[in-house]
Amino acid sequence: MLDTIRRLLAGICLAGLFGTPTTAQERQIVSQPGSAYELSRETVLQGTVLNYIATSTSPPLGAHVILQTTAGPTDIHLGTDEFLRGNNLVLAPGDTVQIVGANISNRYGAMFVARVIQKGGQSLAVRTTQGMPLWTAGARTQAAAGRRVEGGGAR
Repeated sequence: MLDTIRRLLAGICLAGLFGTPTTAQERQIVSQPGSAYELSRETVLQGTVLNYIATSTSPPLGAHVILQTTAGPTDIHLGTDEFLRGNNLVLAPGDTVQIVGANISNRYGAMFVARVIQKGGQSLAVRTTQGMPLWTAGARTQAAAGRRVEGGGAR
């Protein structure tokens, strides 16, 4: 009986250790039905930066850009300001950008999350094609892995 309880507790601990997303953002995406990033829902937004928010106080936390598109202003979650700056991507009002991403929904509502940000000849991936954040690995790791692409289109 005691052996059975120990095995059960060990299994629960392992499941918690390996089955739990590592960041609040990942927990948010995984825990909500219909919130997974899907390439089939991916769109490209083009426009002019109205405002860049390095550290948003409203969810999802992190860097946001308010982009003026033909459909009107759109709030886009970009990741972290540190990751963007670490990869030499600086956004300012008046910049023309193209952002590849998708609408997702979670407990905070619907939002547009960026996967690739393009400014001029610079292109920076901020999420994988599955929607997982690349900024959690750090700018140097991403640069070494070739995540930052100069002069290319959406990847």
